[in-house]
Amino acid sequence: MERLFTSVRQFYDCDSQKTKKAYRKSLTLFGLSKYGDIPDDEIFKKLDEYIRNGDRQSVLDDLRSFKKYLDRKEIVKQIDGKEVVTRYAVKSKMLHIAVVQSWLTKNEMGLPKAYNGEFTYKEKPDFNDQAFTAETAKEVFDMLTTPVSKCLFIFLLSTGCRINEATHVRLSEITRDTKLPDGSAGPVNMRLDGSYTKNGKSRTVFLTKEAEDLIRDIWIDKKYSRIIPVNGEKKEVWDNGRGWYLKAARNKNKGLVGYAGKPAGKRPSIKADERLFPFSNSVASKMLTTVIRRAGFTERTKTGINKLHIHSTRKFFRTQFGQAAGADAAETIMGHTPGLTSNYRKLEIPELVKIWKEHEAALYINISPEARQAIQTKDKHAAAIAQQHGEIIRLNNELARLQGEMGREKMLREQAEKTPVYSAALRAAEDAIKGMNGSGK
Repeated sequence: MERLFTSVRQFYDCDSQKTKKAYRKSLTLFGLSKYGDIPDDEIFKKLDEYIRNGDRQSVLDDLRSFKKYLDRKEIVKQIDGKEVVTRYAVKSKMLHIAVVQSWLTKNEMGLPKAYNGEFTYKEKPDFNDQAFTAETAKEVFDMLTTPVSKCLFIFLLSTGCRINEATHVRLSEITRDTKLPDGSAGPVNMRLDGSYTKNGKSRTVFLTKEAEDLIRDIWIDKKYSRIIPVNGEKKEVWDNGRGWYLKAARNKNKGLVGYAGKPAGKRPSIKADERLFPFSNSVASKMLTTVIRRAGFTERTKTGINKLHIHSTRKFFRTQFGQAAGADAAETIMGHTPGLTSNYRKLEIPELVKIWKEHEAALYINISPEARQAIQTKDKHAAAIAQQHGEIIRLNNELARLQGEMGREKMLREQAEKTPVYSAALRAAEDAIKGMNGSGK
């Protein structure tokens, strides 16, 4: 029976440019470990032939060799203007091996699970990066000079979103459709669509009042004017921060460079992009990474990665909100899967809204620690009052129900007393009692 076949190009060809690049890189490295330093096209031809004619024993041997190759391979990186020689981080090596194993499995050449232990590492991955604190986040925020960078940064801190999720949120997904226990409007929230979340599942995230006010003021609500050429004449035009960003970005490269994975040419209409932050992940990362380093946070891990980087905003959320509201709430909002990262109880939206209102101040960066504590205390008192108010309403409803039942019972008794049957039965009972008394019983 002929075995299924998926070529190298078929395997790495996908919609996501980031995934496509990662898959191609891993399979190229596998080819280099087998065939030496030859062009990519030749590597892919040889790997396709290899998968057609290979066997599981050769696959096992080649994977062992690939692991050794990754362990000893040196990488030259440009760090702070200097060439630095380093090696692959454990996490990177595990990813490259996993990609190759996935390709082999798709071609029915995968190894049994009993061999998995051979291709793991006892050495723990280098996760020596850091989370933002309120103080370091404020330092970076104060260095940001454009509306787009300020809004993106505070959005990431407030929601705990990944950068890819932040750059896919649509304006139509931003709403205030939740209620607090006292019936008042809940916080601004977004229902992230599973099509762009990491685990493919939809989830709800919230904006702090601090983030909401800033984004409304300088990005999506407040409009301001500029004098710009319109049909050959200079005119005063009004728009919000997002609109001005799109106008500036629309024809920035004059159609000479490909855009969003598409061939060079005129960019889409600015009205066609409904995203809150209408730019790519790479633009977002570069925008913030540059400022983080400019603010003086230049320390790196042994693999050359900044210890404080864009993903540190997510760690900030987990640390700050998790300490204030508990791990269950933080993990649910961040979209972690129970049982994979930790054991936690997934909370439903009404409970999350209540918890968020009580503890959102833990994520504020533009206030003093004393003010943050005062807000949290105030919110706790407000939540306690709302809870007591809800209990009073419940007790009043219960009292009304009992009074209603007692009223119905009295009415039925009065109606029964007016019927001949009831009167006859009452007289019979009275006569029986008199008879018993007369007989001495």
